[in-house]
Amino acid sequence: MTVWSPVANTPVLLKLENATTGVNAERAATTTTTGAWETVSFDFSTEGDLTFESVTIFMNFNVLDPATQTYYWDNLEQVDVLITGDAQIVEIDADQTGTDDQEFVEIKTEFANQSLNGMIAVFYNGSSDTSYRTVDLTGFASDDNGYFLLGSDAVAGADITMGADNTIQNGADAVALYTADAANFPDGTPVTTDGLVDAVVYGTSDDDDTGLLTGLGQTTQWDENENGAKDIESLQFDASTNGFFFVHTKSSKHFISSNS
Repeated sequence: MTVWSPVANTPVLLKLENATTGVNAERAATTTTTGAWETVSFDFSTEGDLTFESVTIFMNFNVLDPATQTYYWDNLEQVDVLITGDAQIVEIDADQTGTDDQEFVEIKTEFANQSLNGMIAVFYNGSSDTSYRTVDLTGFASDDNGYFLLGSDAVAGADITMGADNTIQNGADAVALYTADAANFPDGTPVTTDGLVDAVVYGTSDDDDTGLLTGLGQTTQWDENENGAKDIESLQFDASTNGFFFVHTKSSKHFISSNS
């Protein structure tokens, strides 16, 4: 909303009201300019999905001014607020019994319903230490529990599907999250830490890939076959052990979201 005030530091209150439900919400802002138009904003994102019937604007709210003042407002507009924050890879399942058609990578965001605009997921081939797939996450957001799932076509609850089977290599390979343009990561892009948000180097009883570890700034290659059960177990993040991965019974978003 744009406002015009003859004095600086004018408090502006915007109130949303619903006479039917009795639910009201209000936010305040303060002007900084004198005798000129400026933009003020009011963040109602924490109110959730509610319906309001009227909007009331109070200029110089709760201030007793002995002078007569004239205020103007215009261009009141409702827009979506993109929630941004950190993100990390919390589970990987790269190997199953027989045909690998239940592969997935799960991402956990700092906030629920967090925008993933400007982020990409890059999959690296350990044989060359270069990328073999890049998934653009722009236009997507995590769910109400902060989870986002990349998976094979048959993976229940996948937010982005990547193909019928064998979409994620078994290792020694890596998955990384970046703040970057997908166009800058064509297949064959060497490992890099530029714009890196998170990365996991993993394998299934493979020798450590020092090229991936060094190129992605990692020190540990996590083994999905640590328990000799790679076909029925996955790698899952364990915050209680200071951010290390451990082998855990396969879960993925539709399970983790309600059981972690």
